[in-house]
Amino acid sequence: MVAAAHDLSIEQGALFYKQFRWALPALDDPSLPGEGIDLSEATARLQMRKKYGEEIYLEATTENGLLALGADGSIVMDFRGEDTDALSVRSLAYDLEVVIPVGHTVMRAGIYRVLEGRVAVTLNITREGSDV
Repeated sequence: MVAAAHDLSIEQGALFYKQFRWALPALDDPSLPGEGIDLSEATARLQMRKKYGEEIYLEATTENGLLALGADGSIVMDFRGEDTDALSVRSLAYDLEVVIPVGHTVMRAGIYRVLEGRVAVTLNITREGSDV
């Protein structure tokens, strides 16, 4: 399974919310999305970096609450202003992995790279405090 390419546009220091749906192909027409994959028992992780192996500018997981997964296949990115404030460069790369546990009814257990892409960051001009 190949990761879907989806670029993001984020404003530094502002809230960011984006929802995706991971689904299997429809049985009657494989070119269309079918039923969402139940992700209620899965976990997810995402990292944003300038490039592979460099500093992490943002790390989102289901454990830290910046990612949420649903039984309908929904994958939600919900970043607070303090999270996006750390994005101090204009261009980043990211990927998002979903970890399916043993015993899942549809998917084999393992790590699936679901999304990947570039992140265009609009830098924040207005800063808190007059001395900044």
